[in-house]
Amino acid sequence: MYEFAKLTDSAVADCGRDLRSAAADASDLQDAAGKIVRFLYDNLTDSDGNTVNVMVRFFKVHPYSKLDFELQTYVRGFLMAYSGPGSNPPPDSVLPCLTLMASVADLEALARRRKAMPLINAGVIAGIPMLARLFDQFGIDVELLVQPDSASMGELSTKTLNTFYVPEALGSPYVPGQEAFVAAFGVKSALGFGGVLSNGQAFLIIMFPRVSIPADVASAVSNLSLSVKEAVAPFVDDQLSGG
Repeated sequence: MYEFAKLTDSAVADCGRDLRSAAADASDLQDAAGKIVRFLYDNLTDSDGNTVNVMVRFFKVHPYSKLDFELQTYVRGFLMAYSGPGSNPPPDSVLPCLTLMASVADLEALARRRKAMPLINAGVIAGIPMLARLFDQFGIDVELLVQPDSASMGELSTKTLNTFYVPEALGSPYVPGQEAFVAAFGVKSALGFGGVLSNGQAFLIIMFPRVSIPADVASAVSNLSLSVKEAVAPFVDDQLSGG
């Protein structure tokens, strides 16, 4: 186990090795994502060895055509609501959708919800403060997510991105659910890391710990993205199978 608030570069390297080992026998993308969030939930602790993450979530930008029926239905509903009453725009098969691949949380109901948000345009992302802030801190131009450019995304796939970091979650506009989630569960900070996979699709992992995370730890955690990339590499082009 690893004390979250005191992670060093060396400890992050060890944590990444253990994370890869935990996901080594994964059968598909969702299984790998599930093993990764479970590892981070179970193994990042306080000084007494108690788990500290209230919730850990794994998202990946996935094309509409590779979503299962349930998630495609969710996306079509989002598009209908976005476009207005009476509209029924057919989704493009390559429409990028920010898809929740796996989640684990203190309260099971928080982890269960499946969703995929179509990245229709930059305005959709800008309308969700946490998401807009996240990609800004990562250093990813949201226009590249909406209309991926293979050369630019390929270049990003070779880099370690910055972290999404909110040192004080309570009162922050970048952490939603202030009363029902942050205050109710004692969330102190928010921390996310991610990267771009070999196929040019982005992934991100967001953690909500009940301990305050220092800035140097937030910076060190970005290196976990390399271990996640390695763990999911065999499954980057998987079609989701439902569940």
